[in-house]
Amino acid sequence: MLEIYLVRHGRTDWNEKGIIQGQHESKLTKEGIEQAKLLGKRLKDIKFDAIYSSPISRAVETTKNILGESNYKKQEIILRDELKEMGFGIAEGLKIDEIKKKYSKEWDDHYNNPQNYNPIIYQGETFQQLLERCRNFLEEIVKKHKNQQILVVSHEVTIQAFINIINKYELKEFWNGDSIENTSLSIFSYNNDFEIKLLSDVSHLK
Repeated sequence: MLEIYLVRHGRTDWNEKGIIQGQHESKLTKEGIEQAKLLGKRLKDIKFDAIYSSPISRAVETTKNILGESNYKKQEIILRDELKEMGFGIAEGLKIDEIKKKYSKEWDDHYNNPQNYNPIIYQGETFQQLLERCRNFLEEIVKKHKNQQILVVSHEVTIQAFINIINKYELKEFWNGDSIENTSLSIFSYNNDFEIKLLSDVSHLK
């Protein structure tokens, strides 16, 4: 049975400032680093067969801090573009209040009517594009890592996309899942079909 340990990156500067990150860079805060280390302690006895991360630095640094606590050293991190956060184009770097004013319809549709979301005005990524790259990644992982345990570090909306695919949600149901907290751990198993064994758990932070 394949097991995927899916993690969101630690808290960042832009998380604290309420700025849209998307595929832009923002640094982990001291809290974000500590969150990752605490999760690393939780996972320290698992020898992952493969480790995948978004290439965006907040995800890479989270991965490194998790692995820094592991009992199994010198593990390779495989960077994959499919794991990047959803892209928001020229809206990245704006504060949430600004994007609500400047792109009010698009932002409302993004959260309340995802089936109608069209980010062309700020050259963003559509939900359909996001779901396609996530689906492609899952299909590859299933073929490549049978009966293995893998670690995957990604981002909030991207993790929601994985949940949508596994739960076979319609696009209008995109936000039906639990909120994805910083360094939350979700575990998906696969044995002919996917099953969510754990969803957005942050017990290591308590």
